[in-house]
Amino acid sequence: MKTLSFQIPDEVYDTLAQEATRQGQSAEHEALLWLARHSPRASAATLRRNRQRRHAFERHFGEWNSGNPNAGDNRAIDADRARAVGAHES
Repeated sequence: MKTLSFQIPDEVYDTLAQEATRQGQSAEHEALLWLARHSPRASAATLRRNRQRRHAFERHFGEWNSGNPNAGDNRAIDADRARAVGAHES
């Protein structure tokens, strides 16, 4: 393992520190994650992992049948929602 030290602009550090706080991590840890995500090797791994996640998600497509052949009709869905909102506003 190697050590890398460099100076960064305050606004870059502030953004990094804010994200680190949000994630409950150190700014150094967030910087390391960013570098790992943006390295060429990590990019291929990230693409592979995203492809695997998408496949795992897509295998569930079509598993549920509402019994309504028009369940995916966006215009009908919008009309139903408009009727429901109108009923609550009256």
